[in-house]
Amino acid sequence: MLPDFDAVIERRNTHSLKWDALAARTGVTAPDGLAMWTADMDFLSPEPVRQRLSAAVAHGIFGYYSADASWRAAVCGWMARRHGWAVEPEWITPSAGVCAAL
Repeated sequence: MLPDFDAVIERRNTHSLKWDALAARTGVTAPDGLAMWTADMDFLSPEPVRQRLSAAVAHGIFGYYSADASWRAAVCGWMARRHGWAVEPEWITPSAGVCAAL
């Protein structure tokens, strides 16, 4: 099931860097401001993602993640289906974010 990209989610006053810091960063205030960031989304995450996150939170332990073989296989499968790339599991290096990875 695809997310509803037509639903408007109000992000102002939710500690959203994209919206709540718009005036300080650009001098433009809402409702005139149009924050056109690409990384901070304004639509709900897919339901299966929210369910898995809820289950992880309910578990109550928040340690560091270890990328096991099943995770690496899932990434390789996604790359093959999505991009047609043959990626080897040992090529995959987990990262805490894009900036850290670069």
